[in-house]
Amino acid sequence: MGRCDGKGALSPRRMRHHHITLHDALENAVKWGLLSRNVADTVHPPRCQHPEWHTLSKDDIHTVLESAKKTPFTTYGMVVLPSEHPRQQKDGVW
Repeated sequence: MGRCDGKGALSPRRMRHHHITLHDALENAVKWGLLSRNVADTVHPPRCQHPEWHTLSKDDIHTVLESAKKTPFTTYGMVVLPSEHPRQQKDGVW
C-alpha cells in the first residue's frame, strides 16, 4: 500500500489507523449480519515506534521556571513540567 503521489509507503502509524478504521467498519457489518466474519481479524497492523521521552533535570526545571517568571506562563509551567524524579513533581523544585 502506498501513497497516491507514488512517493513511498504509508507510515506504520497511518497504516495502523487505517487498519483500526477498516476493522471497526467490518466489525459493524458482522454485527448487522452483512458479513459472516471480519477478515481484518486475521491481519496484524505494523507496530508503531514510540519516541523516546526525555525528562528535564532539576537544574533544567529551575532554569525554565526562572525564565517563565518573566512571562504570563509561570503558573502553567509550574503545573505541567515533568521531571526525572516523581518526588520532584510532587514536592516541587521551585
